[in-house]
Amino acid sequence: MCLLSTIGEALRSAREGQGKSIQDAAAATHIRSSYLEALEAERFEDLGGHVYAKGFLRSYAGWLGIDATPLVAEYRERERAEVKVVERVPTGIGNLGYRQRGPNWLVVGLVTFAVVLVAVLYQFLSPGGDDSNDPGLLARAPVATATTAPSPKSTAPADTTTPPADGVKLVLRYVAASWTVVEADGRIVFRGTPSATDERSFSADRLIKLTLGNAGGVRLTVNGRDLGTAGGSGSVLRKSFKPGDPTARS
Repeated sequence: MCLLSTIGEALRSAREGQGKSIQDAAAATHIRSSYLEALEAERFEDLGGHVYAKGFLRSYAGWLGIDATPLVAEYRERERAEVKVVERVPTGIGNLGYRQRGPNWLVVGLVTFAVVLVAVLYQFLSPGGDDSNDPGLLARAPVATATTAPSPKSTAPADTTTPPADGVKLVLRYVAASWTVVEADGRIVFRGTPSATDERSFSADRLIKLTLGNAGGVRLTVNGRDLGTAGGSGSVLRKSFKPGDPTARS
């Protein structure tokens, strides 16, 4: 399925559910009707670039009363999918005429011999009686090593909170088409526009968040209790439901 298969569908469903025309939207938002038609048809290339497309999308969704955040997030997914970044290391970058040479062992040997000779001469020529200046003693002196104190163990109590065994259950029965987003325990599990007579069921351990573009077209059943129609025709609904609570909370 295309990443943005629901953007235009969501806008069109919300507009038609509210009984409004493209001309009504153009007059209210001051956006050309051709641009609004391009948004609903998902012809984003006709909008003059990603910046303009996202701006028109936010304005149109705001006028319709739809949360623009998930729609813009989906558009950005399409935007990122279109960007192809190719990273390649140019061949031959490590061989630009430089020729690595091995160590000159003659020079290394001479330097080592000179260091040893200086150390021997210093031992014989230095004043006696003071063992503190003996290079041998200094070399044999124990080296203090730093120790790291063990970090104290956390005494914070572990989170033993567990969700109710039954969780939360939501049933949506459609009497008219409505754009729908369902989020269960922080993860979007459905986004689309079911038609009339459709029925969909969802469950979660802790929390279900629901967004409807046409609340008057959907009947809600939460945790086995029929709450009736979600709202007025063409109105936008955003509600959350938790275990053991058959009533909605904002």
